[in-house]
Amino acid sequence: MKPGHILYARRRVKEKAGILHRVSPFLRKTSSALMQASVQCLFMGMLFMFLSGTDAYALESIEREGIIFIYEIGNEDIISRMAAQTPSMLSFLNDMGLGIDRRIHVVLDDSLDAPEVMVHMIPHSEIRIPLKAPGILEQGYTAEDPWTYFLFKGLCLHGIYSMRSKIPGIVHKAFGEIISPNLIMPQWLSEGSCALLHAIYTGNPIEDPMNEALYSTYIPQDMAQVSNHPGKWPGHFSYRIYGIPFISWLYERYGWNGIYYFLQVHGGGIIPIEIDLKAKKAFGRSWVDLWNEFRQDRQSIDPADDSGQLILGYIPEPFVYWNVSGITPGAKRVRQRSRYGSMDSSGRLWVSEYDVSGISRIAVYGKGVSSDQPRPHIWDPGSGGIAVTRKGSRPYLVFLDLNEAMLEPGIVIKEMIPAPPGVLQLSGPVMNSRGHVAVAANTLGNWDIWVYDTAWHRITSTESVEMDPCWDGDSLVFSSNITGTFQIHLSDMSSITRCGYAGVLPRNGFFLCLKNQGWDVKRYKTEKVLSEYEEHEPNTPTDTETPDLEPTPYSLWKSIPPNFIAPDLYIGVSDTQLGVNTWGRDVTGMYRANAGLRYSFKLDYISLQAGAGAKDFGVGFTRYPISYKPENTTGTEESRTELRLFFKPKDIPFFEISLNRLGYEPLKHFGDEDVEFWGSITLNKRGSFASAGITAEAYSRGRKSLFGSIRFIFGSDIYSTVHIQAGKTWGGYKSGHGSFRVGGDTGEGYFTQRPSRLFALRGFSSNILEADKALASGMEVYFPLANIQKGYKTLPLFLHRVYLGTFVDVGFCSKNITFNDRLMGAGVELVTSMEIAWGNLSSFRTGIAWPIKQPTYLHEHGPVFIIQVGRPL
Repeated sequence: MKPGHILYARRRVKEKAGILHRVSPFLRKTSSALMQASVQCLFMGMLFMFLSGTDAYALESIEREGIIFIYEIGNEDIISRMAAQTPSMLSFLNDMGLGIDRRIHVVLDDSLDAPEVMVHMIPHSEIRIPLKAPGILEQGYTAEDPWTYFLFKGLCLHGIYSMRSKIPGIVHKAFGEIISPNLIMPQWLSEGSCALLHAIYTGNPIEDPMNEALYSTYIPQDMAQVSNHPGKWPGHFSYRIYGIPFISWLYERYGWNGIYYFLQVHGGGIIPIEIDLKAKKAFGRSWVDLWNEFRQDRQSIDPADDSGQLILGYIPEPFVYWNVSGITPGAKRVRQRSRYGSMDSSGRLWVSEYDVSGISRIAVYGKGVSSDQPRPHIWDPGSGGIAVTRKGSRPYLVFLDLNEAMLEPGIVIKEMIPAPPGVLQLSGPVMNSRGHVAVAANTLGNWDIWVYDTAWHRITSTESVEMDPCWDGDSLVFSSNITGTFQIHLSDMSSITRCGYAGVLPRNGFFLCLKNQGWDVKRYKTEKVLSEYEEHEPNTPTDTETPDLEPTPYSLWKSIPPNFIAPDLYIGVSDTQLGVNTWGRDVTGMYRANAGLRYSFKLDYISLQAGAGAKDFGVGFTRYPISYKPENTTGTEESRTELRLFFKPKDIPFFEISLNRLGYEPLKHFGDEDVEFWGSITLNKRGSFASAGITAEAYSRGRKSLFGSIRFIFGSDIYSTVHIQAGKTWGGYKSGHGSFRVGGDTGEGYFTQRPSRLFALRGFSSNILEADKALASGMEVYFPLANIQKGYKTLPLFLHRVYLGTFVDVGFCSKNITFNDRLMGAGVELVTSMEIAWGNLSSFRTGIAWPIKQPTYLHEHGPVFIIQVGRPL
């Protein structure tokens, strides 16, 4: 619709119906766009139906009591055990007030390694259980059947999260599963409650002798150390170490009715981050008061005269240790790291880590840099090129060919040895000079030491936990709790240490001794050297007949419809936008759909989006405004409608190819109306210390563009980042089409949070310059100021570290780039890493920047203030 037509229509409406002139003009401006969107969404739906006609995996499903189990063929034994216990679990939880009245999808996920059940409320109710059994000292490692344990925990959490009343209950009826106050509470509450209910359900708690040893040392006075994930003693999993016994103590005092009443009150609260007033209502005391009573009832040791370090794994010579918070000496980055690792001939540390997707990979830490190995599902690297991997749920010992000379060392598996029959998991392999490999192995929750020397030999067979094997010459030592506390033992089970609380991880004559507030490195002596190990006959479970599950082929239509509509808010420097959105995916993640809209108060405009994806293909529709005015061009003010078809193969995740259509027209009073078509190829690769991306575009009218970026990060305590962004267009361009921009505000529009054609340049206004070529680069150096590790009682804020950041940005954006066209900005900022609402890792940045250099035709003045809450873009 032309601007003149709009004005004419407004006059006619005002003349014929006086009240209608007060209706916002966007209702009329959007009608044609909505019709266009409907046609294009119909096209996308037809394409989606076509693409979803075949299955990518051999998936099957069964349903029990409203619970749908989805699994790959070959895992029927695990599924049959879970399905058999489902009715009794649901009945028990219902009796305890945690009934579940909706369909839940339980996925036995072959891609997951992390030993944690994942519970999702949106876009459908889901429980994801790792197919990999937990390793030594990981959650559920002593369970006879860890998968049924994770199922119970998942159902328990769904029952707790479903408790709503009052305003949250009303909102739930209107918008679906977008609000659950019980989702927002400390992990010791949910972890402790489900552990308590599991103990009542089975008659026996899941035992964790290491957590019991840690609990026996002392109980933190500051409850914030338990409510969060401190980077100092007692460590990342303190909520589990202390939360489970705390809730058990609460159960002894008030029974399940008291705990249940608190969950009811919390589920009806409109301020979910407040828990102390609700505790007073349920128990008559705040959580802090209850915690202090709990500490007084338990023997608490003053740790002032006895201290140690927070250590997960270590290498004694040279002394290197690591935990969730980082490597010492080395990178201080939060990662879920393995207990075991090794040093190569170049002095690099090899450990395994769980990435953000819950997949275990080998990470290599060198001097100031690190790299993640691309091969998934591999863990516990040991000296001599050994590690553990899996096929499905069965673990394998692997012999590796390590390429240690490369910048990013490579891993090639030479040989895979399946674990002995009946063994659920292997942990911590070590090799001696004769090539014999010792490893801890789990059989029905009982951990023993096994040795492989072309055949498997079971070395121990006690009803205790044996772990951390190590070769002392040709003699075998390991840690065992057969005496009641973990100590270092020889293969004949004789003890060679007497550590007060626990002795673990023997390495080259040293071991870790648990003290009141951490671990200390001590020596051990092998006074009795054994030339050969004593072998025990394997005691493996007999195979049981798999019951008839009567499975049906997997159908995506049961899980892809979303169960929520969420309010959506965007607040930027130049605009405020309000709307709603929703999205859906099936349980495999291969099929997805989304839709949403926003209203721009500044531009009086409705933005729309819709999309769908099937396997490696996707389509998307977007309608949004773009409005800016640089200093050197006429600027752009357009209403845009985009249709996109893209292909992103799963096996090549860094590659994407797309076909695009852009229709645009004047947003208000000036601009052109036209349609553009183009194709693009994008490559994006992200690593631990470097990331890079490049995009090539070719337009139907002969214009071509090439742009990309590269970013490096290096250092440990003091770390630095360097980034470069560049772009160029050939074949002509006009403002907003084929151009590039530089500026300080990189938030714009609806679906363009960080446009690839807008390059950040701090210290200047947003969209300050526009041209057919641009270059921007910057360097940041961060200095550690304080390791705070503090919270306050039950306030939902925990501060970790504070860094001082200094930065310099340099950019060019002009038709003919010369040195005189450079823009330079510099500044400082404070960066605080923190947890908000118990476990949500975030950061807070506040800083100031100034323009240092600029072309003569610009007159920018500083300072420009920088404020950001959340993860950096």
